[in-house]
Amino acid sequence: MKPDRAETPVGAACDAAHGFSLSCVCWGYRDLFARTIGGLLDEGVLGGGREAVTREFFDFLKQADQGCFDHVLKEFLSAINPRTRWIMDLPGVFSDVVALGRQLAETKLHYGITYFRIWGEGGFGDTPREVRALIGRVLRLRETDDELAMAYLRGCWRLRRRLRDREVDRYLDEALRLYRRNGQQACAFLEGATKGAETMIRTITRECRLEDVQRELGVLLRALVGYEVEVDHLGRLDSDDLIPRGTSVVCMYRWLYVPAVIREFERGARNRAWYLLTGVAAAGMLAEDSFPRIHGHPEYRACMDLVGREPARLNLLQIVEYTRVIRRIRARWPGAA
Repeated sequence: MKPDRAETPVGAACDAAHGFSLSCVCWGYRDLFARTIGGLLDEGVLGGGREAVTREFFDFLKQADQGCFDHVLKEFLSAINPRTRWIMDLPGVFSDVVALGRQLAETKLHYGITYFRIWGEGGFGDTPREVRALIGRVLRLRETDDELAMAYLRGCWRLRRRLRDREVDRYLDEALRLYRRNGQQACAFLEGATKGAETMIRTITRECRLEDVQRELGVLLRALVGYEVEVDHLGRLDSDDLIPRGTSVVCMYRWLYVPAVIREFERGARNRAWYLLTGVAAAGMLAEDSFPRIHGHPEYRACMDLVGREPARLNLLQIVEYTRVIRRIRARWPGAA
């Protein structure tokens, strides 16, 4: 007669060393559990020298109840495959993966089953940074709604293929905004099942945000003018005067204000280049002692103090001055051309 898997060497070793017994598992899954655990022990993925991961692994298996939770544990074991096994070399990451899966399963069993299935398929990513980022986003969405978090998990493959990390976070921001109006629509949006989802991805990949280049822009300005120039977005200023005039850049002695987002060009790289070109132009105005250097001077509060109020004179002064600065930029910094 074939021996019960609970009495096999694998089962006995688990029971003796880790407090887990295959007898706790429903009979239909015992063979799968024994094969998987035995394989991990034989390969050295579990066992001596890997105490933290081994303890985490068996502590989770102790949730076996010969009932519904065994379906979650079966999916967990299936998820530990050649594509995902690298996570078990990193106890901290493995612990985070297991902890979140356990929380989801304790909320609803099918949450845990879906979570571990997506992990096993490689949906969490191929690096520790990607895995931790995904876990952080799931936790963030769970603060609002578990269904929202699960919708993100079901759509994470698509988002990871098409968006960078910061871009995924912007996409989630939009989903949370939608959720305030319609929870089901927000979930469909995260799964990529709406027209708006594709439109948003195209918008995000096209745009460049100041936060993406703010530090680089500050370093560039310091290098060109020799002192710190604070870079911020126009929203920090009073917009009542700026909007009617169509102002997109404000530069003063130690401050440069630009739009928070640029979507003028079809490609994100071109919009990023706009920010850098704006920084070079502002640096030229500062380095050449042009308008930003005398802004607010008690004797020259505005161009009209120099040439009067006639529009033609004002326009001519600005054209001549900008031409002078641009020529000097090309001479001082040939790469700007």
